[in-house]
Amino acid sequence: MSRTTMTKTSRTKTTVKSAATKTLKESVADRLRRDIISGELPPGMIIRDLELAQRYNASTSPVREALTLLTAEGLIEMPPNRPKQVAHIDRQSARELVAVFALLTIAAYESGAPRVDAEGVREMREALAIIKQTAHGGDHELYIAAVRRYEDVIQRACGNRALRRLISQTFSSIERISMLWRMQGMARPDAMENVVQALEAGDPQKAVTLYRGLVEQFQQDVDALAPFL
Repeated sequence: MSRTTMTKTSRTKTTVKSAATKTLKESVADRLRRDIISGELPPGMIIRDLELAQRYNASTSPVREALTLLTAEGLIEMPPNRPKQVAHIDRQSARELVAVFALLTIAAYESGAPRVDAEGVREMREALAIIKQTAHGGDHELYIAAVRRYEDVIQRACGNRALRRLISQTFSSIERISMLWRMQGMARPDAMENVVQALEAGDPQKAVTLYRGLVEQFQQDVDALAPFL
């Protein structure tokens, strides 16, 4: 077996193992997150534990745990003495979320871009190839996973676990904004390609500048949104 084949086999096994070892709470959270981001469960929809348990073929215990997890991500609202519901979102809340996301991710790029090695660049290139293939009508779940993988290279390189965790929690809301308003969001293949090229050329500062431009474009798009869905 060639080294390349061994590497591909190892990656496949790792992926399968990761999926197989997910807890029921994580599996329910993944499906619930997907349905909220896609708009299948719309903003303001009342959440009932038993109905979700039936929807996702699970008991109410992992459903409640998943709801707590997605509350931390800003996708679920659980106000005291009131029904749980899918979080509301309007232009103002979208602007605020994107502003926070911009601060976090630019900080990660400023710290992480100079530390990205050749393996990291290769991983970004692999993720970008999937993004380009699925950006227009492809497998949406694969597309989202590739966008997260692309961004996570920088976040790992920055070495700040707290920052990485905060970005991960915010990312779902950013995906939701992009989906609900039919926006490109942060996933712009041409701009992402330019960032990778800058890293390949050994110019992390240019990569940061290009990424900052990508974030600013997203903020301008959100500013131009209608006030409400």
